Amino acid sequence: MRFVNKLGGVNSLNKQNKKINVCFVSPKIYPIFNPKINHVFGGAEVDLYMLSTELAKDDLFEVSVVTADYGQDDIEVIEKVSIYKSLKFSQNSISGAYKIWQAMKNSDADIYMVKTPSLGITLLSLFTKLHSKKWVYRIAHDREFNGCYAATNPLMYKLFLLSLKNASWILSQKQNYLSVVSRKVNVKTSAIANGHRIPHCVSIKKDGVLWVGRSSEVKRPDKYFKLAQRYPETSFTMICSRAFGDNNYDQLKQQANQISNMQFIEYVPFHEIDKYFIQAKVFVNTSDAEGFPNTFIQSTKCQTAILSLGVNPDQFLDNYNCGICSGGQWDQFVKDFKTVYNNYEDYGQQGYDYVLKTHDIKKIIEHYKSQFKTIVAR
Repeated sequence: MRFVNKLGGVNSLNKQNKKINVCFVSPKIYPIFNPKINHVFGGAEVDLYMLSTELAKDDLFEVSVVTADYGQDDIEVIEKVSIYKSLKFSQNSISGAYKIWQAMKNSDADIYMVKTPSLGITLLSLFTKLHSKKWVYRIAHDREFNGCYAATNPLMYKLFLLSLKNASWILSQKQNYLSVVSRKVNVKTSAIANGHRIPHCVSIKKDGVLWVGRSSEVKRPDKYFKLAQRYPETSFTMICSRAFGDNNYDQLKQQANQISNMQFIEYVPFHEIDKYFIQAKVFVNTSDAEGFPNTFIQSTKCQTAILSLGVNPDQFLDNYNCGICSGGQWDQFVKDFKTVYNNYEDYGQQGYDYVLKTHDIKKIIEHYKSQFKTIVAR
C-alpha cells in the first residue's frame, strides 16, 4: 500500500519509513517563531525552539508545536514546524485546558515533549495515557528537584511526580539531581546539554557589559544595578523584559534610568539578541538559581566572557575557564569583575572552544533522534 504524505512525497506504509511525529507543548514559545509578537519568553522556550526547528530539518520527522493564542492563525507552518494555536492566557483554566487538549489531539503526534512543571504536565500525562501516546519531560530549573518546588507547592509537586511516572524519558541540562529523579519516579533519565546554532569564530572590537533576562526577582536585577554603580567608568547594558505578573517593572526601569552608565532596553527579538552578546566584553549573571542558562551559551558562542554571582552548572566555568563564578559572595563578585573584564579575550576564546564541543545543536539533535526512535519502537 502507498500513500502521499503532506509534502507530496510517496512513502511505503511501513515502520521503516513512516515519519515520527514529535510535538513540543510550549504555550509561550510563539514570540520566538514570530518576532513581530512582543511578549515575554524564557530559556525553556528557547531550548524547545532550537530542538523543534533543528529536528524539522530531518525528513524522517514531522514536527509540531502547541502554543498559546497570540492572534495567529489556528495552524501555521514556520521553519517546517506546524504550529497549533491553543489557549488564551486570559481565559479560565478549564477552557484553557480544553484548548490545549484539542490542539494536542489535532497534532496527532507519536511523542509529546514539555518543559517546566505546571498543571499542564498532569494534563499531558492524562492525554497521552488515554490516547496511547508517549511523552518526554525536560527539567528546566534546579528548584524542580532541590526541594524548593516541593516546599512552596507541595500539592502541585505530588501531582508533578505522579505525572512523571508515566513519562517515557526525563531529561536534564546537567547531571545534578538525575539520581534523585530516577529514585523518585523510576523512569529512564539522561543529561543532554542545551543546543544552539554556533556561528563561525570572528574577531570584533568589544566594549562594555551585558545583562539579559526577565524582571523576575530570582534573576536579581538589583545586583546588576549595584555592580554598575561600583564601576561608573564602564558602560553597562541591561536587556530586561517584564516577567509575567510583574507589577514593579516600571519602578525597575526608573531605577535603571537613574544610573548614568547604564542603558536599559525593554525588549529585543530573539533573532536579534546575538549582536548584543557579540559587542559585550562580559556577560553578567546575578540569578539566585538557574538550570543551565541559555544566556551562558549565547555568551560563549559570541566569545563573551562570563561573570556569575552564584550560578555555575556542573562547574563548567571552572572546568573550561569560560569566566568566573563568585560563589554567591558579593565582595568577591565585585573583585572578580575586574579580573574577567581585563582578561575578557582569553575567557571568550576558551568559552568558544567549549561551546563548539558541548552545545552545537547539530550534534545535540542526534541524541534526541536516537532516543525518539527508541521510544517509538517500544
